[in-house]
Amino acid sequence: MKKILMWVSSVLLLSQTAPAGLIISFSADDPSNRASMLPGDVAGANVDVRVGNWNNFKSGNRTLPTDITSPNAGNIVYNDGTVVGGSFGVTVTGSAGYSNPTAVNDAMLYSGYMQNNSDGATSVFTLTDIPFAEYDVYVYAQGQSANVRGGTVSISESATTYYAVGGSSPADDGSGYVAMSTTTLPGDKSTIAFGNYALYQGLSSSSQTITTTAYLWGDHARFQTYGFQIVEVVPEPGTFGLVAVGGMVLALGMMKRRK
Repeated sequence: MKKILMWVSSVLLLSQTAPAGLIISFSADDPSNRASMLPGDVAGANVDVRVGNWNNFKSGNRTLPTDITSPNAGNIVYNDGTVVGGSFGVTVTGSAGYSNPTAVNDAMLYSGYMQNNSDGATSVFTLTDIPFAEYDVYVYAQGQSANVRGGTVSISESATTYYAVGGSSPADDGSGYVAMSTTTLPGDKSTIAFGNYALYQGLSSSSQTITTTAYLWGDHARFQTYGFQIVEVVPEPGTFGLVAVGGMVLALGMMKRRK
């Protein structure tokens, strides 16, 4: 009886101190005109994913980790700065672009981008050997605010396509993020909701393809992709604790029947 209680106590303690999920963040740069995010620049759609150590790569056709420029050239790093091991990699196809090279934090993330600048033009990110069993993906993208300029975001494991038009980018204090919410293309394109990031949750495939596409819904086709994050999902501490309690109750019941 005493041993069982000690075991359950240790399991509960471990469940209460479960480690936070790791995050892998990528930021697109212009090949020549834009400074990279610094390791201390933090960005992300909410407090749980607003982190530093974004992996900078020159936008355009690239192979990662080979074409990672910083914070650890030639390597992909987690948000804590440690190198992602194994064979995880990303193949990037698309065109380069940039706007403001002097910003910081979230505003810096939204200043360099993959540029989809004609009807049907795409940026494609092919992820292989993802090092998480379960994870969420945040895709940071938007159109321009003028004249219904926008496009779509999709990911291979999900049937959901997000449609979005342009608006304001987030500020450098992390305010101003708006999740994409339109998932069916309306007849009146002016009714598509503004959003500057798409969220896909509970993914588990070891490989994914993220695709962003510009469409000629207004006077010009323009949709920009700034970067993306892969966020590890870890078991809820409470769930593990309930399993442990259930085990304790079962064990105590068995002991009583033996008496």
